[in-house]
Amino acid sequence: MQCQSGGDAELIQEVALPVQNAPKKLGSLAVPVGLRVVLGRVPGQMQVRWEGVTKARGYLLESCVAEADGRREWTLVKIGGRKAVLTSGE
Repeated sequence: MQCQSGGDAELIQEVALPVQNAPKKLGSLAVPVGLRVVLGRVPGQMQVRWEGVTKARGYLLESCVAEADGRREWTLVKIGGRKAVLTSGE
C-alpha cells in the first residue's frame, strides 16, 4: 500500500488500513551512570557494570591506556546489549 499511496495517510485510511507514525530519531541518550568495576583473578580480566539508559539498544565498552609520552589510545572492548560485561583478560 505504501507504494500505491505514496505515504498519503488519508488514502491509506480510505481502504481501512491502519496508519503508522513515521519513525523518529531519538537524539542523544543519557550517559550511563553507576559504573562499577571489579578486577578478576586473571590479569586484565574485570567485571564492568552500570545502570541502564532508557531507550538504549546497546552499549560500547572501550578502554584506554595512557602511554608514557601522554598519548591515550581508546580501544573497543565489547559491543553488547547487556548492562554488564566480563572482559577476557586477553
